[in-house]
Amino acid sequence: MRKDYKSLDLFKFIFAFLVMMIHAKPFLDVSEKVNWWISNSFLNLAVPFFFITSGFLLFDKLYCIEETVAKRAAVKKYVKHILKMYIVWTII
Repeated sequence: MRKDYKSLDLFKFIFAFLVMMIHAKPFLDVSEKVNWWISNSFLNLAVPFFFITSGFLLFDKLYCIEETVAKRAAVKKYVKHILKMYIVWTII
């Protein structure tokens, strides 16, 4: 059974923009201090949010699986998927 986490999807969308803002530094034109303050207080929440969300969704998926072999296969598939994305974005 697949659960819908609509609020989680909304926050993933918002935090994706925050990750882009980390790299774009949009407040640097205003002031270095403003950019530093916003980056170090607010924008630094984005990356840990994605780690926590990924772990939550993985364990939520594993909780529904009864067999140990199926759990291992699900984790292996998940890790392969993450590694593929990491390699592709590293190349880009």
